[in-house]
Amino acid sequence: METLIGQYPDLHQAHSKLAYHYVGQDDDAALEYAGRAVALEPRSTAGYLARARVHLEVEEYELARQDLDDALDLNPQNLWGNLLLAYWHWDQEDYSEAESQLDHIQTLVPYFPRSLIDKAALYREQGQLDQAWKMIHQALAVDPSNPDALWLKANLKAIVGEYSQAQTDLNRILRDYPNNVAAHGLQAQVYYEQERYNEASDAAERALALDTQEWSAHQILTWIAMDNNDVDEALFRLEAWKEVYPDEPYPYYLEGFVYRYDGQINEALESFDIALDKSHPDNPLAGDIHLERAQTYLSDADEEMADEELQSVLETSTDLSTIALAEEILVDPGQRAVSSEGRRILEDSDAGYRISFAEEWSQYGANPPEGYFLSLGQNQDGQLVASLDLFIQDWDPSLNLVDLAIYLTPSEPGTTVEPLEPVTIAGQSGLLRRYRQQEGGQTILGRQYFVAQGDRVAILLLWATEEVSAAFEAEFEVIVSSFEFLP
Repeated sequence: METLIGQYPDLHQAHSKLAYHYVGQDDDAALEYAGRAVALEPRSTAGYLARARVHLEVEEYELARQDLDDALDLNPQNLWGNLLLAYWHWDQEDYSEAESQLDHIQTLVPYFPRSLIDKAALYREQGQLDQAWKMIHQALAVDPSNPDALWLKANLKAIVGEYSQAQTDLNRILRDYPNNVAAHGLQAQVYYEQERYNEASDAAERALALDTQEWSAHQILTWIAMDNNDVDEALFRLEAWKEVYPDEPYPYYLEGFVYRYDGQINEALESFDIALDKSHPDNPLAGDIHLERAQTYLSDADEEMADEELQSVLETSTDLSTIALAEEILVDPGQRAVSSEGRRILEDSDAGYRISFAEEWSQYGANPPEGYFLSLGQNQDGQLVASLDLFIQDWDPSLNLVDLAIYLTPSEPGTTVEPLEPVTIAGQSGLLRRYRQQEGGQTILGRQYFVAQGDRVAILLLWATEEVSAAFEAEFEVIVSSFEFLP
């Protein structure tokens, strides 16, 4: 292609193709060739789209959007331009707009496999696995041997633990496309989940032989070494990983973990520092890094520095599991956690209450036990001031949820209830009942949530004493919005 440009330097299509060739390998060269294509023929979409693709790769989203708008002004029905616009919305985590854009592509080219596959991947990323399945089945109905559709099908099977079926689809891909890097990488992950470590290692090595940038292969080989407590092998694998992903924090995070396991405290802290520098503050990994730094300081008996790290987690993290772990190992028990906009902040106090968000809340997530109790808060005397109760049971879909809510209305003496409110809970329609109750000399402010799906119904009870209810308000909202009652 470069030889062709040497012979025909004014051929804008050649410059566009070279720009695509260099994306992800040499982004500066890709931008240069795309810019030349635009300059040579500003009335063609090819140069703008090539440049937009590069801008997306390097996360220059404003410049990418400008090029996409220019290209689609020239040709509103350009398929690649509309796909890139969907990816642009996706990268912004504007999933509804990305979905709308993919729907628009279906109006341009009905039953276009790429848009169906992308829509399935979009649903998977949001945890909407049922919708993802529908899209992937549509894609395979149109193109039964499409390797991207088969890969995503295998990925969905692996997510729900159907590993043998995932392997069947991966073997089908590799039979027809033996050099499919993504298939080798996912096969390594599936073998790893099955604890078939030798086969996982072989699959990961095959992936890296085809593409040294295959992330999952580096990850699996590192994990296997760590599982085997082989420090030297883990550090060797991490060096190779960091070489191809020098700006990613995760390999440095794992490196810190390995060093700490080996008792190399200074090296562990240095690796965690690098990981933290490379992490965006909004990245959940940042909270995990602070936790690991705290654990490292504790292993070195430095409680003061550990306390600083844990407070950083409580002040900044929005991840419930990370917050829970920080609270469990918090060094200074004379402090209390208070809810604020769904996050935790620490306030020095000799009185009041303590919130202890058990880690299992996040672990149960979409698969809670049928009966579940969680102490959310206690005062310093150990008395309960806030709690969560969850019940899941069989349900006759022909019944009325309102009747169930009325039947379970609190009726103890000294109780006042408010009218039922329609609410949306984890994307499902439900009902909310608020009530006030006198109990043991205290005023209890409670909520009952009801949501039914198919032949199952969930009842969630959240309550706090009136004295602390305002502080728990934001925390209750986090609980309700972050929990899928019925998978």
